Amino acid sequence: MGGGRMDLVVNKGWVRATFSAWADFFMHYHPFFFMAEVGICLWAEVNIPALLCDIHLEPKEFSARLGLQGPPMAGYVHLHFWKYDTIVAFGPMSLRPPPL
Repeated sequence: MGGGRMDLVVNKGWVRATFSAWADFFMHYHPFFFMAEVGICLWAEVNIPALLCDIHLEPKEFSARLGLQGPPMAGYVHLHFWKYDTIVAFGPMSLRPPPL
């Protein structure tokens, strides 16, 4: 079992943004079975001061995740942009390795 995560944050007053990337992995040797998930996320918001009013651009978010497991090989791809989500699954989904 292993994993990691990295987060970057920018806050300059008029712009705020974050970037995250992660990976998690689990492997069982007998019987052989693995699960893995990797993903990224980018979020940004902008406030531009003008003479008479401020221009505010709502927060936008983009994220993508890939999950794999096997054998047999199966998984999913999850894409998220602002309010819209798309999930594509492939292969036969099994929850756990068979018992010994």
